Amino acid sequence: MIRLVSVVGHGVDLVPHFINHYKNYVDEIQLVIYETDEYPNINNQVKEIIKDYDFVKIVKTIKDRIFDWEQVTKLYNFIKSKYQNDWWVVADIDEFHLYPDDDIKSLIEICDDNGWEIVRGGFIDRIGEN
Repeated sequence: MIRLVSVVGHGVDLVPHFINHYKNYVDEIQLVIYETDEYPNINNQVKEIIKDYDFVKIVKTIKDRIFDWEQVTKLYNFIKSKYQNDWWVVADIDEFHLYPDDDIKSLIEICDDNGWEIVRGGFIDRIGEN
């Protein structure tokens, strides 16, 4: 199974785009809701967005201080530890990965055939007119 995990602490408006981008790549999307005083009520907003997607689940909700990246890393690792034999895509809610030939399954097959347990990539951030 190919699972995706993302922590949603802001950018709720990106959730539908995120789901639509990854729906053909992964079998399941697991979301961790990260509420803060600056971004309250994210849980209810995300629940409303995902209600029609049976492959998208909120698996944990926390409230903490804003943008604690160490906490976010711990959350990713905690969620992934529940299914250690599955392949995981880890993507922040504003990250939209692209895969060679638009085919993550072939990439995973190559990794499995060679005993590789991790794939890393690079990204281009903040492309715009200016």
